[in-house]
Amino acid sequence: MDPVIAQAQDVLGVMARDPSARELAEARLDAERTRRQLWEEGRQEGKAEGKAELVSRQLRLKFGELPVWAEERLAKATAVELDAWSERLLAAQTLREVVGSE
Repeated sequence: MDPVIAQAQDVLGVMARDPSARELAEARLDAERTRRQLWEEGRQEGKAEGKAELVSRQLRLKFGELPVWAEERLAKATAVELDAWSERLLAAQTLREVVGSE
């Protein structure tokens, strides 16, 4: 038998007999799930922030300095809204056509 599999079987046997070992293993699994979830949430937030910065830069290049209301809309925009705005920006003649009104 593969030594790694044999070792895993031994560990599982100990865990099956020892409630504290089982609890510790479950806690480690929960911690790993939480770590992965938080990492993914952080990654999504980073993507949204990057999109907002890009759209903001594009809007400034096309329309000049942005009014406060437009900055506020950008800060609250979802990733889906930012994607739509980045496409609308190509044909828009005014800032309001891109991000809506105050």
